[in-house]
Amino acid sequence: MKFLLLVVALAAAAFGFDQFVTYNFTCVAGFNVSSVTCSVKGTGDTDARTSAFCHSPTNSVVDHSYTEYGCGPCPANNANCTACTAWAADAATNDCNTYQAPLVSSSCLVAGVSTACIPSSTIVCFGLAAAYAGNNASLTDGGCGTCVAAKAAATDATWDAATD
Repeated sequence: MKFLLLVVALAAAAFGFDQFVTYNFTCVAGFNVSSVTCSVKGTGDTDARTSAFCHSPTNSVVDHSYTEYGCGPCPANNANCTACTAWAADAATNDCNTYQAPLVSSSCLVAGVSTACIPSSTIVCFGLAAAYAGNNASLTDGGCGTCVAAKAAATDATWDAATD
């Protein structure tokens, strides 16, 4: 009996190695942050690779509070998160969760009234320069966006987007 237990113990020690395969990949970790190394284990190469995910915020949500980038699938029940596979079509897709600037809501003064702008990744308002002597409403009213964009939209405007 002792001999049998010894044989079983030796067999367990000899075959007790880790039978999982580790797959290493990278994911984006956030704004101005280099990639981070991630890893998953699986029962084989295919199993490990199909378990490799990165996640990031859903960029179509304006003013969302979820801002996490990183390794692994999205947290459970989080509609503001998007996951991507780090292995697809027999090739690594490292950093599949590319950083995207979040969409934020903003407002600018238009003819002295606070006006909501189209959500974007930057907040930009335009207005006339102190030296402007004209009275073109497309400039004097001010608005959302850049002077160049406002000038392009106001085809009848006579002001100079670079100086006025």
